[in-house]
Amino acid sequence: MLARLRIGYYIAPYSEGGMARHALALIDYMRARHEVVVFCDPRSQTFREALAGREIAPLNILSYPAKERGIVRPAMNGWRPFLAARSAIGAERLDIVHFHAGRLGAVYPAILASRAAGIPTRLLTVHNALAGHSTLQRFFEARALRRLDRIVAVCREVKDDLVAKKNVAPEKISIIANGVDSSEFDVPVDTAALRHELDVEESAQVIGAVGRLDADKGIDLLIRAAARLRARRPALRVVLVGSGPHEGALKELAEREGVRDIVRFAGYRADARRLMHAVDIIALPSRQEAQPFTLLEAMAARKPAVAAAVGGIPAIMVDGVTGLLFPSGDVEAFTIAVEKLLADANARTAMGDAARERVEREFSQTAMLENTEKLYKEALRKA
Repeated sequence: MLARLRIGYYIAPYSEGGMARHALALIDYMRARHEVVVFCDPRSQTFREALAGREIAPLNILSYPAKERGIVRPAMNGWRPFLAARSAIGAERLDIVHFHAGRLGAVYPAILASRAAGIPTRLLTVHNALAGHSTLQRFFEARALRRLDRIVAVCREVKDDLVAKKNVAPEKISIIANGVDSSEFDVPVDTAALRHELDVEESAQVIGAVGRLDADKGIDLLIRAAARLRARRPALRVVLVGSGPHEGALKELAEREGVRDIVRFAGYRADARRLMHAVDIIALPSRQEAQPFTLLEAMAARKPAVAAAVGGIPAIMVDGVTGLLFPSGDVEAFTIAVEKLLADANARTAMGDAARERVEREFSQTAMLENTEKLYKEALRKA
């Protein structure tokens, strides 16, 4: 075990979903071994609520608005967050600061501030697939990322993005896969009660999707697939757990496709993992992904998935064994895969059991936490 350290965790604004769960697992684990300080944007309401439940009072660092793009405007708007972050981070006399981000632009001021504040060791975990930018912007981004001692990618695809799109040296990147605690899904649940809570009949065949309602998640494909299936599957119901900028558009699409009556918009739910027990199949029709926590949690809950073969998903799933993969964006292939699983209860059970075994073996939370603590030791030694 490491000597007792003072570790700061900086969480990018609007943190929710897998990134928030990853960071919270690290915070829970490390605070039992080290001193922990948490920094986050005051707008990260759901993350702050989770911290409050742990009796952790985070220190506020306001980032510039997430809508900012390009170089000049973010740089100008990043000056005040830089000064605030340098003051807040420097005052805590940290041994390590560990940043967590999906969209990198929001954390650049704080990364530079941590260097200016003299923090000995600086790490960043990148949770999402990354967009490419202009040569000039890549130049500036690479200079900011160079101020880090180590960058953690949650899967091989994110590492490749960092090298190809952000000019990061591959030897500076470590891969530490996301992990889940499968035992959390072994608590007995009343499936009928859960379905009643979601306004779903006990006898229904339920497809669930958990995540942010935006274009990358491909929920529009799920709605179109439901429209194709409903005539053949009158007991079909779709449950969408999550919120996001496309919620209104998705409701309109469900109306146009004639499936609004069988699609349940459950909104953001802090207990989304519990609700997984109410569904027969988890759908991930994503257009872009890194290594989705939702898929790992579905596997831990013994739920087969129908998922797009994009990003880090094929490295998690074994096609035909733990679920079914389909080409991203292909509504017809997605529909066929869903119907195949709806028609075969035995296959769903077998795939669910195989999924649970695989996530326990390859994607455990314990491995994620221990590997991160080892990386702290490595980075400190080099520093």
